[in-house]
Amino acid sequence: MNRKIKTWAYAILLLNIIVAGIGIAKLLFDVFTGSTDSFMDFFNSIQYGRKPYTVGVIYPPLINLIYAIFGMGIPDSVKAQGTLAYRTSLQGTVALVLFYVMAVLLYIIAWKDDSRFTNKEKLFLTTATFFTLPFIYAVERGNSLLWCVPLTMLFVNNYNKKEKSKRILAIVALALAASMKMYPAFFGILLVREKKWKEALTAVVVGAITMFAPFLLMEKGNRSPLLWLSNIAKTSEMFQSTGYGYKVNLSNTIGFIESQFGIHITGTNFLIIAVLLINSLLVLIKKNMHQWKCIALLALITILVPGFSYTYTIMFMLIPFFCFLGSEHDQKWDCYYLILFMLMFVLLPIKNQFGGLETINMDAVYPLGWTTIVESVALLLMEVSIVIEELPLKNREK
Repeated sequence: MNRKIKTWAYAILLLNIIVAGIGIAKLLFDVFTGSTDSFMDFFNSIQYGRKPYTVGVIYPPLINLIYAIFGMGIPDSVKAQGTLAYRTSLQGTVALVLFYVMAVLLYIIAWKDDSRFTNKEKLFLTTATFFTLPFIYAVERGNSLLWCVPLTMLFVNNYNKKEKSKRILAIVALALAASMKMYPAFFGILLVREKKWKEALTAVVVGAITMFAPFLLMEKGNRSPLLWLSNIAKTSEMFQSTGYGYKVNLSNTIGFIESQFGIHITGTNFLIIAVLLINSLLVLIKKNMHQWKCIALLALITILVPGFSYTYTIMFMLIPFFCFLGSEHDQKWDCYYLILFMLMFVLLPIKNQFGGLETINMDAVYPLGWTTIVESVALLLMEVSIVIEELPLKNREK
């Protein structure tokens, strides 16, 4: 990585820490004055215990069991007052803090053996991560991606290590991540790319166990994977009708382009399948493609392909970003890709840091804002640019 590009990246991230600090201060003020729905992904989830699927929950069973453990300490007197009472109770606050502490520990573990950066760089990048827009949004919601992303990062940093113990740790980390949000399972393609057939098979087996075994621990009526999948289908349809705000998946981007410009783009489902297939095949076939691009294409699958992906899913792009910064090879498009990464992570100085200046679809539950537009365009440009660069079969000079 060109030293000048790296310096610019660190400078922008440092400036973002200052800007984001102001946004966090406002968020805390809103929470303590009781005027927001903050942290309710966490508190809405811990209320269901081991019976989430009969009330329409879409999360895999493992993370629901974890949420159930966090909810065990909530007194019945608090539960009787509703989920908002969870947030204001001492027990609820302690549970949320422990949830965040565990997320920080997972990031520390994920960074521990990364030899691409000095200890000072790792400390700075870890701190900078906590002030990026998608991370703040995940914190604001109390979303399980705060655990899922560092586990995926732990896999990426260790799946190719010489030590067998670290490779096993990587497989377990990926299985846990995929059992929280499912889509990190696509990162297992890296094992196939490296022809690590034994590790790939082990990952499938461990992943199947961590995904489906927790169903056995659910209460009666909540042990059916089919009920869970039915909830996902219903929720995807429901969220597609709530407006274009806060969502950065491909179908949402196409939808707001159609709405804004009055055009009809045919073949949305085809484009989504194309992203899935092209990205996967490029990672498998293009052996001379730089690692950060491989990981970026897989991260883009986790964001662009689902029926709905909220802003916090951009956290997955932190993984290829760190690989990009740690790359030993200079490329002529490094500056361009750095700009795209920064547009995804930096809080833009416009109204409403989390949604932007609402301009489109104002009557919707989630109106579309400028921040969401910028992030969506940056993701789409990243996808198109890498594919165009790497699709030709002839070798390129790096």
